[in-house]
Amino acid sequence: MARILVVEESAVAREALRELLGGEGHAVQLAATTAEAESMIASQVPDLVLTEAHAPGIDGLGLARRLRAQAPAPAVLIMSVFRPAEVPPEAFLEKPIDLERLAALIGRALV
Repeated sequence: MARILVVEESAVAREALRELLGGEGHAVQLAATTAEAESMIASQVPDLVLTEAHAPGIDGLGLARRLRAQAPAPAVLIMSVFRPAEVPPEAFLEKPIDLERLAALIGRALV
């Protein structure tokens, strides 16, 4: 399966996503901040980054812009209560997270 990096401020949410995605067979890494995520990405680029839109430090949208500029660029999904205008619907996951939509978005992003 895929290598997924979850960037989420809430420790409870990070662990829940690790359990959920790990249970689906994905290798999951966790970061509490975008700075931590960038450090991890420098070591190994994941297949997909699942980040909240408004993460501490550089926000998730800034992280997504930086990642799109690099090669190889991982797929990026943005989580938030409201979809930011710059995030296309196919890259957006509304909070609270709908697990079926999460699985569908990950499946499409990794094709």
